[in-house]
Amino acid sequence: MTADQRLRIGGWAALLVAIVLPIQFVAAFVWPATSDPVVINGILVLEVLGMVATIAAVVGLDRLFGPFDQRRARRVLVIGLVGSVLSLAVLFADVTGSVAMVVGGSVPRFGPIGVLIVAARILVALWFVGGGLILLSESRDMIRIGWSAVIGGAGMILSAVASAVRFGGTPGVTGTALIDWFHLIGLFVIIYLVRVWRLVVGGRLPGPGVV
Repeated sequence: MTADQRLRIGGWAALLVAIVLPIQFVAAFVWPATSDPVVINGILVLEVLGMVATIAAVVGLDRLFGPFDQRRARRVLVIGLVGSVLSLAVLFADVTGSVAMVVGGSVPRFGPIGVLIVAARILVALWFVGGGLILLSESRDMIRIGWSAVIGGAGMILSAVASAVRFGGTPGVTGTALIDWFHLIGLFVIIYLVRVWRLVVGGRLPGPGVV
């Protein structure tokens, strides 16, 4: 597989993550703390799909960041790989805890699995922030891509920490709680992922619009 092929795969994987994220967000509001096995199985499929796509995006998009700053790109690659692979491993190690994190909005306990769930999500968020910062240090066109990754990644970190310490309410249960706003801020990464896909697959730099 050539470097260009890997980059294109990373771009398509980024688009897949951009599709999965809003579906997960809506599920957290429509089925808060659900026990319906059909819903839970659907959420698990989305989780696995999103995590596998994230791993592919992390590996593929390393080719986007490398030419700008090789040393920082390697750090971002390692952080993203550890976070995404750990997320997938924790999902299979503790299905109940992972579903509670996605739908219920809180870590079920402060045990090793709970810590790993939060750590994995923070590492994935740092991958977004790190990649965004690399792009922010480049041209105006790259800044238009990178800013949404930094803001969205920060929102993801806040939501992961808030879920761990049970701060900010529960998505879909407590109305428009503080944690809901953290989740909304985290969705800014969708803009980033779509713009990255347009760049690496279609060669199109972002215009002045939202996407």
